[in-house]
Amino acid sequence: MSFTKNETVINAWKNGENAEGHTLHTDGNGLYSGRLLIGYTGGSARVTKRIIGYKTVSKKVSRAVNLAEQMGVKAVNPVGNQ
Repeated sequence: MSFTKNETVINAWKNGENAEGHTLHTDGNGLYSGRLLIGYTGGSARVTKRIIGYKTVSKKVSRAVNLAEQMGVKAVNPVGNQ
């Protein structure tokens, strides 16, 4: 299994493709940091990608969320307890 950069994983997720990086992976629908879902796909008429704005979980997760935001993915606030 070959690992790719996180930027490549995020691009694959945005395009609905599978990819695995050192800290991120995607099945094309969800974006994960380890086992934590940090991004999702929604919408039926128009597919949208959203990143969950976790900022206090860990440095690794915060970096991944910030990178996705820099790459143009809109953040939404997490719901419930953090």
